[in-house]
Amino acid sequence: MNSGQLLPNEIVAWLHSKGPVLAPGVNLAEVRENREHIPGAVADFDFVEGIGRITAWVSRHFDFEVLRRSDGESRTRE
Repeated sequence: MNSGQLLPNEIVAWLHSKGPVLAPGVNLAEVRENREHIPGAVADFDFVEGIGRITAWVSRHFDFEVLRRSDGESRTRE
């Protein structure tokens, strides 16, 4: 590794490792490398009320998204 960056295959392995520790009813649907612009990986999650995605880049930046199935709006806890 250089400059503290992760490798895409390391990110994929880390995302796969989270499958067994997900909350009941949350399923890891897919994990794949992302080679667009900045390399990284994407994990999609599926659950009754919504869908989620974690995007991780080699730069160690992460993005988390969760959407309600009923209307596609972002889920927030209040």
